[in-house]
Amino acid sequence: MNPQELPHQILNLTCLPVSSYPSRKIKPMSKKCYIKLKSFNSQTLERVCSSVLTELKKKYPNLSGSLSRLPTKIKKITLLKSPHIYKKSREQFEIRNYSRVLSLEGSQTSLENLIKTQIEQNKTSFYYTIKWQK
Repeated sequence: MNPQELPHQILNLTCLPVSSYPSRKIKPMSKKCYIKLKSFNSQTLERVCSSVLTELKKKYPNLSGSLSRLPTKIKKITLLKSPHIYKKSREQFEIRNYSRVLSLEGSQTSLENLIKTQIEQNKTSFYYTIKWQK
């Protein structure tokens, strides 16, 4: 089509200046991070989780986080006291495995800094796994 054939309204388009467009803040990519902590000692686990959450509130106000407690897994082991006779005489032992899930949301660099400072430095008697999600 020729420009002469186009309607008059299309030919007289005006461009708005950049300042007249509504301003919107561009947020950095927000990621969600799940950190699963496991330990045989519940007090150590609670201490680490509380230190992470207090650090989160103090130094990283743009991050949000929550703590979920998972059920305690109990593994019981039964042993005979005597190797040959006295079958009814037994001992029972148990291993308790405590686990918590920290869900954190914010920019990836802030989350990585928090993980390095709080979890990896305080890693005494617990295991952790990290799962990233958009």
